[in-house]
Amino acid sequence: MKRQVLTIWLSVILVALVLLYPSTASADMSVLFFDDFDDGDYAGWTANHWNGNPATAPDVATSPEGYSLRGTGSGYSQDPGLNVWLAQDISLSNVVEFQIEMRAKSGPQWPNCAWVMLLSGTDYYACGDYGESSQSACFFSFIGGNDSPWSKYSINANVWHDFAWARDGDGWWSLGIDGQDVWHNFAQYDVLSSFDQIAIHILRNQSEIEWVRISGTTVPVPGAVVLAGLGLGTSLVSLLRRRMTL
Repeated sequence: MKRQVLTIWLSVILVALVLLYPSTASADMSVLFFDDFDDGDYAGWTANHWNGNPATAPDVATSPEGYSLRGTGSGYSQDPGLNVWLAQDISLSNVVEFQIEMRAKSGPQWPNCAWVMLLSGTDYYACGDYGESSQSACFFSFIGGNDSPWSKYSINANVWHDFAWARDGDGWWSLGIDGQDVWHNFAQYDVLSSFDQIAIHILRNQSEIEWVRISGTTVPVPGAVVLAGLGLGTSLVSLLRRRMTL
């Protein structure tokens, strides 16, 4: 009887470990979306403002790594370059950790900026290379109709940089530039975990985006995890029973 109780407890502990493991382990992120525009266009994207406002398509230009998307016009007054937006529908659900990446540069004159946004309905995270006099890598969230405070990290925005805004499993954001973690845990926003659109905004013809990438890890399907745990537990019980009968 004692042996049977022991085997049952062992199987329960094993199932618990299997169920808890996904929430405590840190796995490598998988690429969930990527476009480097090296086909010489922006196929799959549409000139569309995320909130339905009129939008203008960017120009396609040659760049150090192939092709890039460049803003148009001066960006002043009613210039169409104020509204250079591209959007593409995506489907990402139950994302635990993720990072928003782009390679971009932004011009020194006002106005100039290059943004990539990850949206869930009308809520979003916005990551930008901000030229002008600000010269910074920027981040803010727009959730429930409210802007978060802007987080800015000073850089030389007028040259090409690889940017990575990463959110960990606890909701903390960090900024990487050119492969270096330069601003760790600068803000905590863990509200959004499912996304239906990615958008690009490029303001003025001195700002460009060469590629965009979304990487992340997702929560395993609960039913599959439970079945796996129960299967392992059952196998363990059977193995112990066979050993006790030898």
